Amino acid sequence: MKEAPEATMGAGTQAPQHWSAEDKAMFAKQSPEAQQWLLARHKAMEGDNTRNSQALAEMKRRFEPIDQIFAPHRERLTQTGQSESDVVRNLLAAQLFLEQKPEEGLIWLAQNLNVDLRKVAGKLGGTANPDADDDPFGTLHPKVAEAFKMLTSKVEHFETQAQRAEREAAEQAQHQLHQSITEFREAKNASGELLYPHIADQEVTATMAALIKSGNVNIEQCGGLIPALKTAYEKAIYAVPGTRDALLKAEKAASEKKAADERARQVDKARKAGVSVSGASTSAASPVSRGSVGATLRETAREMGWNV
Repeated sequence: MKEAPEATMGAGTQAPQHWSAEDKAMFAKQSPEAQQWLLARHKAMEGDNTRNSQALAEMKRRFEPIDQIFAPHRERLTQTGQSESDVVRNLLAAQLFLEQKPEEGLIWLAQNLNVDLRKVAGKLGGTANPDADDDPFGTLHPKVAEAFKMLTSKVEHFETQAQRAEREAAEQAQHQLHQSITEFREAKNASGELLYPHIADQEVTATMAALIKSGNVNIEQCGGLIPALKTAYEKAIYAVPGTRDALLKAEKAASEKKAADERARQVDKARKAGVSVSGASTSAASPVSRGSVGATLRETAREMGWNV
């Protein structure tokens, strides 16, 4: 078997010695331009590979010690859902906090680790204070005690502000509620009559309050307090026996009056229909009309309770 020809195409165009015989043979078959391009690409790739290898070596040199530190703790970190980067980030943040604000940093650490600083005050250089019962910070290191007092003062200040804001909001809401109820009580129609006359009835107002409190009448769904009061009022006046009876009687009386007014209107209409324009009766000219008008009058009179 013949060996592959030497992969040489003129001076300077030769396949690298570490290539395999097959690669050299394939290289020898290429044109000079292709050989030059292949050699240039091969050189560039080798350069990239060298740089990558150096970068990997540098990363290994820098991070291998850290990897060794975390190795015994990886299982616990996995259980707590933490990564190595999380731990490093938190430790760095804690260190910066301690460097920039040592006192607050110590307090923060103590709170996160559930450590009572007063129990370790002696180790921090504190001295016994005979007034410790009156001063909860008396046994702490002076700087720590000062930081504690400052934080306590800020917390009390914020709590006072929050309580004041809450109280003012409650007072404002109470005022708006009272104003809305007064407006509802005094609402009148165009004739000056109260729109909600039964609002003075204690049973009605108690029923309204129960409807709103139970959620049967929802203020938001009604579109506000006034519409909700109106809805609750309309339900309450029929729920309370006294007002319900009065309303039903009033409705019946109104219905009867309307019927009586309609009958009277029909009688008046029939009467006018039986008289000519000149005032003379039209009965002589139209017997049929007379009988019809008479029958209508008698029927209407009987409906009104007259004995005819």
